Amino acid sequence: MIDNDQVKAFRLGSRYDEIILVIEADYYTGYYFFTVSINKNGKQTSHVFNLREEIVNDDNKLRDITLSAVVPAAVLREGIGDFRKAYTSIFSFGYSRTSDDRNFYPAYGKGNIHLAWQLVYDPSARILLPETSLSLGDYLSFSAYLDSADEIHENFFNIDFLIFGKSKYTGAADHGTRFIYGFFNGLEYFRPGFSDSTVKWDHEIYHTRPYIQYAIWRALQWNMMFSRIDGSRILSAELMFGAGMGVGPSSLFYSGLTEEEEKNMSHAFRSIKYRKQNYYFSYTVPVRISLCADHVKDFRFEVGYNYYFFYPVLTDNLYDMLNIIKGSIGYYLSYDVLLSLQYEHWMIKSMLHNQHMYRHWNRLIIEFKNYF
Repeated sequence: MIDNDQVKAFRLGSRYDEIILVIEADYYTGYYFFTVSINKNGKQTSHVFNLREEIVNDDNKLRDITLSAVVPAAVLREGIGDFRKAYTSIFSFGYSRTSDDRNFYPAYGKGNIHLAWQLVYDPSARILLPETSLSLGDYLSFSAYLDSADEIHENFFNIDFLIFGKSKYTGAADHGTRFIYGFFNGLEYFRPGFSDSTVKWDHEIYHTRPYIQYAIWRALQWNMMFSRIDGSRILSAELMFGAGMGVGPSSLFYSGLTEEEEKNMSHAFRSIKYRKQNYYFSYTVPVRISLCADHVKDFRFEVGYNYYFFYPVLTDNLYDMLNIIKGSIGYYLSYDVLLSLQYEHWMIKSMLHNQHMYRHWNRLIIEFKNYF
């Protein structure tokens, strides 16, 4: 990539390398003086060539002489890239409350300590070429959270792993547009766990806990990510849709049943020993959409929507649909510390033998986010 009087090169893979090459020329009494300066991962070296005019006029000779210094110093020389340039990390600490009515604030003592972590490996974000091909592992996103209280240890994680794709960039470094897209693989898991590991859907705790658990492998997944940099302000959008296999969820119809009653519901359902959990194997179609405006006068605004459709492998008279609507507003207390307030609305529609049931929850999370 040519950037003013510099040539920049990047290397992805097991580490992130950034190489900057600058060639300065001068002339004096029949000789050209070329100073080749090479910066690899912050380490500076230089070499001066004194060349007669007839050599400079021979393109092949000039190329061979220059590359004799550039290749060993810039490419072959050992040097450790700064892996931190390829990663962004966010750690969050806060408090959450959930209810199955429209009250944002459930009864006292029903809230949870909320811990979250997000990690993105995206080395091509620093490459401002019009088009960059991405291969296996050149983009990775991981997010997880844990809500903890006396009875509850709710946990969630999601992984997006690039198989192959492209990154496109137009504009300058501080005013530009980036578009990244490609095929991914993904894993997602959610469980409203208890301290005793018993998940029975008639438990009273589900007034303050989503009535669902699932594990999804997105064998087919397509992601598109758009971002617009305008000075310090960043506008971004993401779309993901996929298809895969799942375990779960437990239907709303499974509530307070005996072992004998379970047998009469549907042969699709399975139970772990002692009826701690009920689940079924499913085909799964997930969709994720998000929009974000960051660093808008020290504020961050974000909205998102997640959709999941679970269809059982062993029957055709059962399904579950989960919808999650999210919205958040945050204020930067400092450059890398954000105070955020997030609202979520969870909606589930379940069908068994042409009977339908619905359930919804509201969740409010207040948290501090620290950017690394």
